[in-house]
Amino acid sequence: MTEQKKRQLNTFADEHTDVSTGILNQKQEEKEGESVQKIKEQALTDEIQQNAGEQESEEDEELNMDEVIELPNEIPTNSSLIAGVLVVDEKGGEADLAESFDAMGLGEDILKGIFSLGFDKPSPIQMTAIIPLLKGRDLRAQAQSGTGKTAAFGIASLQSVDQRLKELQVIIMETTRELAIQTCSVLQGIGSSTNICVEAIYGGVRISESLDKVKKRPQILVGTPGRLLHLIEMKQLNLNHVKLFILDEADEMLKKGFLESINLLYNKIPNKQIQVGLFSATWSKEEQEITAQILNDPVIISLKDEDQTLKGIKQYYVNVGDKRGASVDMTKFEVLCDLYDRGSISQSVIFCNKVERAINIQKNMIERGFECEIFHSELPQEVRNDVMKRFAEGKCRTLVSSGLLARGVDVQTLSVVINFDVPQEKEIENYIHRIGRAGRYGRKGTAINLVSADDMEMIKKYEKHYNTTIIPLPSNIVESL
Repeated sequence: MTEQKKRQLNTFADEHTDVSTGILNQKQEEKEGESVQKIKEQALTDEIQQNAGEQESEEDEELNMDEVIELPNEIPTNSSLIAGVLVVDEKGGEADLAESFDAMGLGEDILKGIFSLGFDKPSPIQMTAIIPLLKGRDLRAQAQSGTGKTAAFGIASLQSVDQRLKELQVIIMETTRELAIQTCSVLQGIGSSTNICVEAIYGGVRISESLDKVKKRPQILVGTPGRLLHLIEMKQLNLNHVKLFILDEADEMLKKGFLESINLLYNKIPNKQIQVGLFSATWSKEEQEITAQILNDPVIISLKDEDQTLKGIKQYYVNVGDKRGASVDMTKFEVLCDLYDRGSISQSVIFCNKVERAINIQKNMIERGFECEIFHSELPQEVRNDVMKRFAEGKCRTLVSSGLLARGVDVQTLSVVINFDVPQEKEIENYIHRIGRAGRYGRKGTAINLVSADDMEMIKKYEKHYNTTIIPLPSNIVESL
């Protein structure tokens, strides 16, 4: 990082902004070996052998991005509209596009991992984000959870690693422990045929556990800000070879006051040409202005917010009437129990606005004979990890949660989200983060909002804000859940 950039960096930190970064111009080495077709066939063979005897799942309905995105009237001269994704290159020129994983210049070992996980065709965010990252460009991408953004920066991160060098080369920062664990798992899956070591470090566990992972000499480290900075201050991380920094859920980082931690981390990285990728589901105007100051000629990718997540999700509400206080909660709870009595819900999450409410609902549902577990911020980290593991494996079918689960956590079989409490206006973005847990990657999902007469105003605001429709829940729908 140049002295001028460092001065700018410190200025931005004082003004509650992020950090400055440069461009890493990195050449991608071409590998010879098996043809892509052979890799696909081998990956498919491995998958069949691993899953012999299991039922095949129905094919997912493909998300047609050209139908989803409303095209703007005018496209800037330095922009391209690709598969419904607006790509702006601040250096000018045409945007890079790869319509298949085969065309991305990826190593055969990484391709094998991609195909073995069931990825066949890249999603729009993957088509447009991977190549710029591989070319060393700074990047700011706006894409909802469920569109494949984790795999996008994960594939680019894995490909950028020099597998011969057993040193830390990529840092991925996540807002929560759960996201760090999940992102690490995705990268380990994609990189399963490589020699790349990927580890996750996070708070809430003994520092010795994190140190044990560092001793494995990971080339990619996924972590939360506090634990990453702690290890750096302990001089336990060698940052001399770090060349790529990915910031996931970047808007949440900015909102939660992690800028100082990011600033300190950057000042410790010797590489003067550190490359940055910022990914988020939403960007406020203020956050866009901040990133405009700290990214160096970035590629900016925008997927239309609501359409990406809402395309495959049917949204309903149940109005319990003009009730107040305990009365409305009791009525909502009876409706909730009726939904589970009448419907055959495979896997679901019930969201509440407060931890205390979540605890009470879980307790009352168990008393009614419904099996369910709870997930909230006050649980010990070990318990949270175990709950998420059981939920991801399908051993837990119903989860009552505070808003902690709303962002990023990906459970493929989750099909129904119930808002026992709807997010209020100051947290309106949480609505899409919550219901986005269902309908992942274009799969069909259902969102049910339990509301009082007073809450109906929020339903109207959701419809206006996301340009969507939320209708009363028909009785015949319940049986088909």
